[in-house]
Amino acid sequence: MKSRVFPCDQIILTVLVNVYSKAGQLNRAKEVFQEIQVLGLPLDKRAYGSMVMAYVRAGMLDLAKSLMKEMEAKEIYTGREVYKALLRAHSTVGDADGLRECLTPVSLRGLFPTASSVLFL
Repeated sequence: MKSRVFPCDQIILTVLVNVYSKAGQLNRAKEVFQEIQVLGLPLDKRAYGSMVMAYVRAGMLDLAKSLMKEMEAKEIYTGREVYKALLRAHSTVGDADGLRECLTPVSLRGLFPTASSVLFL
């Protein structure tokens, strides 16, 4: 897009982060996410959520959690599907401490997980 002098705005870049995340291309998702920041464009819950999901899909749960903490510090809250994916990932690898850490913000926001969203340890 850049080579064709197509202007990249926040929406296009956020969609790219989401697409790269779903395609399992973590490095490309990170590049585009950083480009949003470098351009000084606002990061919204969709951009953050897509990047968190990229980390979850790559099995980098520590990075996903730190990005979630960054979001919460900015008072940006993502959708319940991202929380559920993070809970599921911690549950799948048997990380009880990580699961507890994720459940606290979820319960504080009133997004109580269902039995299907968490695999019991």
